[in-house]
Formats: sequence, C-alpha cells, structure tokens
Amino acid sequence: RVIAFSQYAQYCCNTTGSSINQIAKYFQQQKQQKPSFHLSFIDRWPTQPGLIQTFTELIRNEIKQFPVNSGSVAAADDEIILLFTAHSLPLNSVNIGDTYPMEVSATVMEVMKLLEFRYPFRLVWQSKVGPVPWQAPATDDVIKGYIRKGYRNILLIPISFINEHIETLHELDIEYCKELIGEIDFDKRIPLTIRRCPTPNDHPLFIDGIVRLIDEHLDSGIDISPQLLTKCPLCENKVCHNTRVWLQELQRKQC
Repeated sequence: RVIAFSQYAQYCCNTTGSSINQIAKYFQQQKQQKPSFHLSFIDRWPTQPGLIQTFTELIRNEIKQFPVNSGSVAAADDEIILLFTAHSLPLNSVNIGDTYPMEVSATVMEVMKLLEFRYPFRLVWQSKVGPVPWQAPATDDVIKGYIRKGYRNILLIPISFINEHIETLHELDIEYCKELIGEIDFDKRIPLTIRRCPTPNDHPLFIDGIVRLIDEHLDSGIDISPQLLTKCPLCENKVCHNTRVWLQELQRKQC
C-alpha cells in the first residue's frame, strides 16, 4: 500500500499538481495503467484540525511577545495586525481556476475562527519571481503600506508553509522583518515591532494531526478525491488532461 501524501496543505497546480503529473507520467511510460501496489492520494488538507490548531497556538504565543503597553498585558489586540503570508502564483494560473487561493483562504479563516476574529488580518502573497503578473498584494508592499498608515505591531504568519526554509528564514526573517524597515520613511519615535510566527515543523499538535489525517484517509476508502479528478475549468494543458485520464482509470481498476 502506498499513499502519495502531499506536504503542501493547500493544493496548487504548480506544486502538488506537477508532482502528481510526474507520478502519472512514470506509469504511463512504463505502460502501466495500474501499479503493482494499491496507490492512493492525500492531495490537499487546508482545514485539517491539527494544522489549524497548531497555527492558532503559535500565533497566540507570538502575540504575547509584543511590547507591553500597560505594564501587565501585551499590546492591545487592535494594535496588532496579522498578515497571513502565502507563496504567490502567476495570475494566469489563478485565472484558469487553480484552487490554491481559495484553499489558502480556507486555512486563514479556520485559524481566525479559533482566534475569535479578535485581530485585524489580511492574506498577502510572497516570493514572486519573473516579469509576469502574480497574485497580489505582495507581502512587502503590504508591510510598507501598514507602517505608513501607523501600524507598529505586525505579525507575519507563513500560512502556506509547514516547515522552515529559505522563504521563511531569509525572505521573511531577514528581508522583511529587518532589511525592509530601512526602506520605509516613518516616524521612528514610535517603536516598530515586526515578528514572524514559526511554521508548524514538529509541533505535537501538528504531528498528531498528520497521523489522524492518514488514519482518516485509510478508513475513508477514497483513493482519489473528487477535487483531484477535476481539471481547472479553463485549463488546456495536455499533461494535466492525461493525468486525469490516468487517475480515472486507476480509480476504476482499484475499486
């Protein structure tokens, strides 16, 4: 028994989708419509409770680290703005119907429910590369904009990342939390604090959630989710089409 388990909580055609395309391509090249083992897919899990609970706890811990106002409590709730930052993607992917922005938004809303919507928040997008238009607003532009509007307590939450890597440790921690401040003209007499929430990594709630997710997948008897079988509405990519044909045939033969 093999489970192809995506470590991207939110499905995107350019990440999870391209990986599954490679799996399908391999078996198609081997002239195998059906592997010699039972194959199933966990292709997305944006609202998995362990993921949501972990981010919520990490956010609460970070909020406690903001400057003290009255001498006894952390900065007032309405003085901290939460910026949920996710890896961006080209607008042409968004416009053909990629579900990624919707799924990232679902994760954000589930976290905010547990936080009882006590804080102002926005979903922003990072890591743009190349000249083509990408999903916006960009994380760095939003940070600059809110500082100019008077916000002095900003918490960055890497909501589309489950572990630390260059886009958290360098892009967020160094480029945005440190270097970006020097590019902005603002009243420096008022202290500015930009913090970054850790990713789930090996947090016990997160690990427990992963175990539960796998158990639920095995118990469900569903090898391939309906979402994975459904192409983006305006996609004309032949590779994606061939993958869906292969997945449908795999599902039929494994039933």
